Amino acid sequence: PCSEAGKPCNPCLDATKACNLNETCKRLRSAYNSICSKATPPQPATANQEPCSKKRCQKALRQFFERVSWELSYPLLFCS
Repeated sequence: PCSEAGKPCNPCLDATKACNLNETCKRLRSAYNSICSKATPPQPATANQEPCSKKRCQKALRQFFERVSWELSYPLLFCS
C-alpha cells in the first residue's frame, strides 16, 4: 500500500525508503547490491567475465533475509 492517497504509487520506492530508515536493512541491502552487481575478473580457463560472484551474492542475500525483519524485507522482495 502506498503512503499518501492521491499521489502516484510506487510500492518498490516506498519499500526502499522504509528500508533506508532502518540502519540494518540499509547496510545489508547496500552490501548485497554492491556484491551482486560487481563483475568478477575473467577466469584463466575462460575469457568470459561473470556478472558477479554467485557464491558471494547468494551469501549476501541470505544474510539480508536472515537479519532483516520480514516487515522490511518482504515489501522489497514482492513489490511490483
